[in-house]
Amino acid sequence: MCGRGLSGFVSAASGLAAVLLAGCARTPVAPPAGNPLAFYEAGRFAEARAAASNAVARADAAYGGDHPAVAAAINRLALLNRKMGRYDAAADGFARAVALLEKRMPETQLQLAATLNNKAELYRLRDDAAAALPLYRRSLDLFQAKLGTNHAHVAAVLCNVGTLYRGQGDAAESESYLRRALATYERAAGPEHAETAKALTALGELYREQGRFAEAEDVFQRALDIRRIALGFNHPLTAGTLNNLALLYAAQGRYHDAVRRGRQALAARQKSLGPQHPQVAADLHTLAWVHGRRGDLRLAESLYVRAIEIREQAYGADHPSLAEDYRNLAELYYAQDKPHEAAAALRREIAVRRQAAHPTPLLAAALNNLGLVLMSRGNLAEAEPLLRRALEIRDADPASPGRETAAVLRNLAKLYRRTDRPHLATECEERAEGLLDMEY
Repeated sequence: MCGRGLSGFVSAASGLAAVLLAGCARTPVAPPAGNPLAFYEAGRFAEARAAASNAVARADAAYGGDHPAVAAAINRLALLNRKMGRYDAAADGFARAVALLEKRMPETQLQLAATLNNKAELYRLRDDAAAALPLYRRSLDLFQAKLGTNHAHVAAVLCNVGTLYRGQGDAAESESYLRRALATYERAAGPEHAETAKALTALGELYREQGRFAEAEDVFQRALDIRRIALGFNHPLTAGTLNNLALLYAAQGRYHDAVRRGRQALAARQKSLGPQHPQVAADLHTLAWVHGRRGDLRLAESLYVRAIEIREQAYGADHPSLAEDYRNLAELYYAQDKPHEAAAALRREIAVRRQAAHPTPLLAAALNNLGLVLMSRGNLAEAEPLLRRALEIRDADPASPGRETAAVLRNLAKLYRRTDRPHLATECEERAEGLLDMEY
C-alpha cells in the first residue's frame, strides 16, 4: 500500500491533503467531539462520516461554497466514503472538490494535486485503470512543478501508479514505477524513514506475486526493520509488514513461519486498534488463508467468519473488502463437501463484486465458481446463465488469460453434455483447446 489512506484529514487552513502521511494509522484514543480522524482511528466509522459531513456544512457556512476550505472538507468526506466502500458517494465528492479547486488555480495547485491522486485511487479500487491513470499523471505533474522531483508527495503518487500496474498484471511497468518511488522516498525522507517502507512493501508484494521470494523477503524484512524502529512493534503499519511476511511464507509452504508472523501481526493490531477494527480482520483473513493452505479447514473457516463479522460491523454488508473473504470461505465449504454453504458465500461475493464500475475478471471467476457448485448439486438450469455470463465477461476482456476463458468453456461443455446438447459442448471444447494451444 502506498499513498492512500486518510491523507485528506488536515486542517482546512492548510489546504493540502498530505499524501505524505497516507496510510499512517495511530493508536486509538478517545475521540474529541466532532473529530472525524480520531473517530476513524478508533474504528467508529459511522461517527467519522457524520463528523466529516458536518465539517463540510460548517466550512460552507463559514467560507462560502467555492472556498478551498470547502473543497478540503469535501475531500475528507470523500476519502471516508471511499474507505467505507461508498464509491458512488466518494466519486461525487472528489468531482465536486476538483471542480472547486480548478477555479482557484494556481493558488490551490498542491491541494488539487492531492485530490486528483485521491480520486485516482478510487478508480484504481474500482478496477478502472483507464480513468485512474490520467488523474495520477496530472497529480504527478502538478506536484513536480511545485515541489520538484525529489519530494515524498511525488514518491507517493509514483507508488500508487506502480500499484495500479501491478493490479493490471503489468509487472515490468509496476516495478519501474515502484523503484522510482523507492529512490524518491530515499532522497526525500531518507533510507531508514517510515515513508520509505511504503515503497519497499509495494515492491515486496510485486515480487511475491512473481514468485521472486528471496527478493520479496529482503524488502519486507527491510521494511519491517524500518517500521519497528520508526513506529514501534505494535504500530498498525508494522503489523501490516508482518502480515505481508506471513503471506510470503505461506506461498513458499513455510506454514510454521507464516502462522508465527500472522499471529504477531494480529496481536499487534489488536493491541493498537482494538479487536473490532477492520485492520484486525485483515490479519484474521491472512491466518485463515494460511490455515486453509495447510489443511486446517475448520480453523480457517472460523477465522474467515470472524473477519467477515468485523468488516460487516464496521462497514456494512456490501463493502468491497468482503468479496475475498466470501470467495475463500466458499472454497473452504466446497472442500468440506458443503455445497449449500459454498453457494451462499459465492452469492454474497457476487453481490459485492457487482458493485464495481464494470464487470471484472474476479466477478467472472465468482460466477463460474457458483455455476460449478450448482452443477454439483444438479441445478443445471440456474448454473447455465451464470457460466454464460462468466464467458461474456472473459470474452470482453482482451487481457483475460486464455486458460481462464478455457476453464469456463470446459465447464459449459460439461453442462451442455449433461443437458444433451453435444454440438454446443464440442464447440466449447474445441475453442478451449485452441485457447490453451495459443498460450504455449
